[in-house]
Amino acid sequence: MAARSLKSVVAESTAAPVIEGRVVQLGSEDAVAGAVGWRRSQEWQRDGWRFYDVHGEVHYPLTVGGNLSSRVDLAVEERGSDGSWGHSTGKLERSVLESVSGLGLDDFFRSLWLNTAVAGEGVLVVTPEYGSYDIEVFSSDEVYKEANGAWVRVDETGRREVLDLREKRVTRFWRSHPRYRRSADSGLRSVLNECRELELLKLSLLAKITSRLASVGILFLPNSLSMPVANPEASAGTLSGDALTQMLVKLFMSPIRNPGASAAAMPVILRGPEEAGEKIRHIILDTSLDEVEENHRAELRRAIANGIELPIETQTSVADANRWNAWNISESAVRDHILPVCRAGAGLLTTRVLWPILRREGMAEADVRRRRFWPNVDRAALGLNRSDLARQLFDRGQLGGDALRLAHGFDESSGPTDEEFIRFLGIKLSNPAMASWGLDLPPEMLMGALPPGPGGFNAPEPHVDSWSTVGDPNGGLDRS
Repeated sequence: MAARSLKSVVAESTAAPVIEGRVVQLGSEDAVAGAVGWRRSQEWQRDGWRFYDVHGEVHYPLTVGGNLSSRVDLAVEERGSDGSWGHSTGKLERSVLESVSGLGLDDFFRSLWLNTAVAGEGVLVVTPEYGSYDIEVFSSDEVYKEANGAWVRVDETGRREVLDLREKRVTRFWRSHPRYRRSADSGLRSVLNECRELELLKLSLLAKITSRLASVGILFLPNSLSMPVANPEASAGTLSGDALTQMLVKLFMSPIRNPGASAAAMPVILRGPEEAGEKIRHIILDTSLDEVEENHRAELRRAIANGIELPIETQTSVADANRWNAWNISESAVRDHILPVCRAGAGLLTTRVLWPILRREGMAEADVRRRRFWPNVDRAALGLNRSDLARQLFDRGQLGGDALRLAHGFDESSGPTDEEFIRFLGIKLSNPAMASWGLDLPPEMLMGALPPGPGGFNAPEPHVDSWSTVGDPNGGLDRS
């Protein structure tokens, strides 16, 4: 499609589609060529991305949320006359959905969720690409507006690319702060101080572990073990001039440089007077970790987990939870934290992609606003409880086979063929002929079990004389 299909008037695109359910409200603003002004990330946003990189307490739960978001699919819906929304069957809107989904939307929802969770904002770039649309979400550190009004993309190597607004549609989106609606906000912003404290405590622990003096203590050697000065220019009263000290330092440093060497397990051999050997002492300094610091680290981890907008269980472990509690944790993450952001992202695609194309194709404005993109979380919400509910509804005749397969993670291609379905009915009805339908089996294998009695159904009928008494087992038999 031509690039002009993206060029809708800003006033026409900013109105959000009619929605229901919980939605995170995202502000949005289209880039306009020639508008000057500087727009880059703020210091707290850069700190948030840094802590995302260095703190596992931040990176892990946000990665879980991003992975759940990547399982969300996109659907196109139409609003009926009764005000309810249902799947749209129009060819035009379905073709738009195919052109948007052709390059995959897994990374769109994942990047959208991560950017709103960390920095509270990002940049949406839509580019026509061989009949489809390349939809990308960037952080405000990677794509931003310079003072001269140009929108640029700068990667981590410093390579700079100027975005042509005639070919790309650039939209800044942000999660509005309740105090200043044009400012971005995120859950991570509320615990940045805790992240800084945790960083300092980690550095303090690292310093204690790596400090050679604090780790191994002090080795006290009597002077009588000293050897003649190896360097005549060095003073004999200094460590640099003590040959024994120099030798010990060399021996101790060798295993550090090469930990795998066999010399690392060899003891150091010294010779000297017997009374001097008793005076060798290894003074161990106190290297025990401060219990107060450890408790403080645990408190900071809990505070960070509470600040990040995900169930706290997803940030620790679900190993101790039973299968129903584990499902509830994942279901809560999708329903309360993932889906609202994905709905807002679908609204962005509705106003920036779907509506402009429908208008360009001549659809009436009233009909345009009755169409929308909407997230489909069936694939993201798969769980034990959902599978069981789907099976129960299917057994009661309230759910179709396609929906049952989808609830268990299978698509339409996994459905049975006609012959397989007939054989399934044959097994359920205990009908050998149906159960073996379409199979090349000998006829004798298809005969059912004979009923009890001599001869069964295949036994010949006995010859009964006309004068015999009916019911007399001894009469009527032809004994000739």
